[in-house]
Amino acid sequence: MVMVRFRAQIATDPQTGLPRPDLTGLSGQVVLAGTTTPATIWEDEAKANVIASATLTVSANAFVPQFWAEDVYELDWWDGTNRVPIDSNAGTRDAAISAAADAAVSATAAQAAQAAAEAVPAVAAGGTPGQVYTKVSTDDYDATWQNPTGGGGGSGILVIEEGDDVPPGTLPGTFFGVVSSLVPTPTEPMILSGPGNVTTASTADAAAISAGRAVTLSVPANVTVGDVLLVAVGQQSSSAVAADRVWTKPAGWVEVYSNPAATSARITAVFRYTVTDASALAALGSSAAFATTGTTTTGRRAGVMVRAINLDLASPVAAVGERVIDGTTAATVTVPSPTGDLDFAWTWTHTSAGQPAAETFIADFDLVGNANGLDGTGGGSQMRVFSTETPMLANKLVTINPPSQGVMNSQVISLNGE
Repeated sequence: MVMVRFRAQIATDPQTGLPRPDLTGLSGQVVLAGTTTPATIWEDEAKANVIASATLTVSANAFVPQFWAEDVYELDWWDGTNRVPIDSNAGTRDAAISAAADAAVSATAAQAAQAAAEAVPAVAAGGTPGQVYTKVSTDDYDATWQNPTGGGGGSGILVIEEGDDVPPGTLPGTFFGVVSSLVPTPTEPMILSGPGNVTTASTADAAAISAGRAVTLSVPANVTVGDVLLVAVGQQSSSAVAADRVWTKPAGWVEVYSNPAATSARITAVFRYTVTDASALAALGSSAAFATTGTTTTGRRAGVMVRAINLDLASPVAAVGERVIDGTTAATVTVPSPTGDLDFAWTWTHTSAGQPAAETFIADFDLVGNANGLDGTGGGSQMRVFSTETPMLANKLVTINPPSQGVMNSQVISLNGE
């Protein structure tokens, strides 16, 4: 029986070979290639720890974790919908072993030829260990001892995989190369969805609405150095006081957008936090609270926090679009100029008669996360966040499906990739 190591490798599409970052956070079984039959896999070569149900979770960087299997070299990761091929890279190791064997044969032949040459009369005396007897001219027996040039130990180059040992019997002086099976992590800017990447919060009852003005959001569990966190918050209020529209934010957060004074009483804002280093990550904490400062701004409220990766940390925001207030009719939002490499959009809806219907950006954007809340008195609030990894054209009009009721606010913000 042979234990085979399957190194951690990025989840890729079996048809196109492209990375599948959308599988981040999903769990699936390791199955026999092309089937749905679970394989038996272990955490270690000694088979001390079997992995229950052969279930692995795709990591934050879209990698299928390392494991060991017995007498098998090709498997699949399968979650019931998505299939990802997993290769043990046995072919690379076989090539290395074959190259080592060829080198040993060549070395043996060279040693036999040298022994035959030494048996010829009139070989010059002397020489030192490691030197070779070399012809100087075409004359018979015109030779001398010289230091070898180039790599000894046979012909060809020995290729081994990163982390593997040089095969036994490899001669000193053999040239060898090291290869890695890892695929570089994708660097395109994107806003991630799913558990660990998105958090939401909303008021759920009348008492909570009247008791305060804060929207408190947990920090996504997967956040790490190099990320940018984006927050969209909204609050309904009957107040027309300009001071009620000023938002407070935790230390380190930067305001991207907030309501100007003397507009309608739909109070919205967008903030960002750049995780530049380990200190910034530690200072982030486990949650962040955003609140309006006035005394009359109690009302329905909701917020969404999302994790963005591969953005320009020095200047993540390219442009902020105009906020659109469109009542209960269909709206069009203009993509701002200049355009960056990724577009982030939000809609905020509230109603006094039940939960608002789900408005969506038609075709152009994908839903990342949404916060819904009923206040217990018949009203509701909803903050929805969208993104498109293909940047839209500047000044393009993006249509939004209207909700069935309530007042809708919308905006597009363009972001810079690294």
